[in-house]
Amino acid sequence: MLFAALFAIATTQLQAQDFVHDDGPLNDTSSWTPEPDNFTDDNQTFIIEDEAFADGDWTLAGEGTRLIIDTDEDISFHAGTHVIFDGITVEFTDEGRADLILGGDIDITGGVTWEGDRGDFWSIEMEEDGDQTITVDQHSKLMAYNFDAEKAGHARPGIHW
Repeated sequence: MLFAALFAIATTQLQAQDFVHDDGPLNDTSSWTPEPDNFTDDNQTFIIEDEAFADGDWTLAGEGTRLIIDTDEDISFHAGTHVIFDGITVEFTDEGRADLILGGDIDITGGVTWEGDRGDFWSIEMEEDGDQTITVDQHSKLMAYNFDAEKAGHARPGIHW
């Protein structure tokens, strides 16, 4: 019984994998080293160390999955994209004061947790034309140290909580 428990723990630890974003869209597996099979397996860690963008839909999910923001460069979700963080942990390092330029929609679901010192979270900027939505379910939170919604053609953007 003890052997089976130790084997299960060792197997779980071996399955954990770190992926570092190199260049190209965040939503493209070939933009990461090593290349992940997908973005929804359990126990994956995705590390962003420089300016980055998503130019298509991107779902980041999986039990034990982490997104580590280790940059103060912009991270952009382009217009028309739909990004989903589902049940993951988003961690900001001491260097992780990135601006999130939100041109598309983002959903925070499944009990997303946030780690980092206060003030290390990203600043969210919604400056593009069009409608963007941020959806946060009842089991999750959205963490940001600044929220700037300067929408062209609108005196006041519609923010719904």
